[in-house]
Amino acid sequence: MSLLNSAISYGSSFLFNSTTDYYDPLYGAALRRFISNAHHIQMRDAISAAVVSGLRLSNMNCFGLDPAQLLSMQAYLEDILGLTEIRSRSNFQPRALLFFARGKHDWEVTRPFVNDLLNSLDMKPEWLAWGDQISFPYGDDIWLDLPRVQWQISPGTSHLHNLLETIRNSSVVITDTYHLGVVSWSLGIPAILLSGDYHDQELIAKGVNVRVRHDKRKVLMGQDGLLDFYIEPYLLKAGHQAEIVKRLCRIILETPFAMNFREHLAARAQASVSHLFHAIQTISPM
Repeated sequence: MSLLNSAISYGSSFLFNSTTDYYDPLYGAALRRFISNAHHIQMRDAISAAVVSGLRLSNMNCFGLDPAQLLSMQAYLEDILGLTEIRSRSNFQPRALLFFARGKHDWEVTRPFVNDLLNSLDMKPEWLAWGDQISFPYGDDIWLDLPRVQWQISPGTSHLHNLLETIRNSSVVITDTYHLGVVSWSLGIPAILLSGDYHDQELIAKGVNVRVRHDKRKVLMGQDGLLDFYIEPYLLKAGHQAEIVKRLCRIILETPFAMNFREHLAARAQASVSHLFHAIQTISPM
């Protein structure tokens, strides 16, 4: 028990647990025992934090953040990746980075929407190779006509370094993937997330065990106050493209919303890290 009482969980999630998982005689019992007795827990998302708080029967705040959001803190950006301060908006290149490989999209509706958005933003699109077919097996080739990001590889730098530099030197990201959206916002770059639907292959794989699942992209953007940047397929199919484009352009072009969001996120991240460090320091000697 002393080992369990010293356990710390940081940045984890229960979003994909089902009701029966919590009442499974093996997994459910072990999970409840861990949550009830662990020294410190901070969950990645608000829904998981609510579940943990209910199981711990405590007023303790169990809501943390996705560890990727620590990139909002300049100290982490510099210490881990050696990157300098985020540049002012006047130095950003007027380009949009695109990457789609997660959702199933109706491109006859979605591509015209993206094109209208790019035209209204007056930005040229480039394809950012965020992931490969192994990571995203259901991606398609609808965007093969876009110019690819030309990597400017500096001696001694990693691919991750160059990837982050590319994102933070752009004006906007348009994607359907969770982590690209998280990282972009953490760097102060607005990310527009087009959710899409499940691919047929995914539905077949889940056919024996069909349940409603939380969309982690929507949960994260909702808890961070970014739902205006989360576009679901029904909004496009219902003919609201022009309204959405106008709203997004107004926020992106006329306000410093993204950089202000990063500053707020950095403050939240600092509080989360301080809470974590305090918990580590107060663990009783084994």
